[in-house]
Amino acid sequence: MTTAAIAVDRHHLEGIARPVDAQGMFPGYYCPPYGGCKADGAWSAADDLVVSVPDLARFLGALHTGSGYDRALARERDRVQTDRGKDRLVDCAAYPGTPCPVSQGYGLGVEVAHFADGSTLGHGGSDWSEDTLAYLYQPSGDGLVILLNAPHPRGVQAMADLIAILDPDSPYLPRYRTWQAASRDGDA
Repeated sequence: MTTAAIAVDRHHLEGIARPVDAQGMFPGYYCPPYGGCKADGAWSAADDLVVSVPDLARFLGALHTGSGYDRALARERDRVQTDRGKDRLVDCAAYPGTPCPVSQGYGLGVEVAHFADGSTLGHGGSDWSEDTLAYLYQPSGDGLVILLNAPHPRGVQAMADLIAILDPDSPYLPRYRTWQAASRDGDA
């Protein structure tokens, strides 16, 4: 991977999209339109990941193969470490037609959903200027990477539609449809 970083480094932004606000203005990398630019070297494990689409796809490939760590750590990564409660990936009661996981929650660094015939490992995120989703299916290794450079409400709208086109059976689709409806109603 050549374009992934969690620390602010304005000198290595090749291939990285420029964040824009709702008016299309670019306030700067690591600079939300409401102020508070982050200093070089600042970092947050829960935010500030900068990555290109090819590198995020490489990361998913390594996640699939377990490259870079041993089997014991891979088992812990894939094990549900904590339940997400009402924020779980698949709300089986709300979406009875959707395949319901046997178990689901957070593993180590990824969201995990175990189904009768396989598992899904993934992670998504958003802020004022982007919406991101990356996941893969185990054991096949098939996956999806979507990075949207759009103000959050627009990104939520587009993300659900893109998932429906690219992977209509995605366990992430019902969640994004719910967020899409809330965004239209002004709740997201």
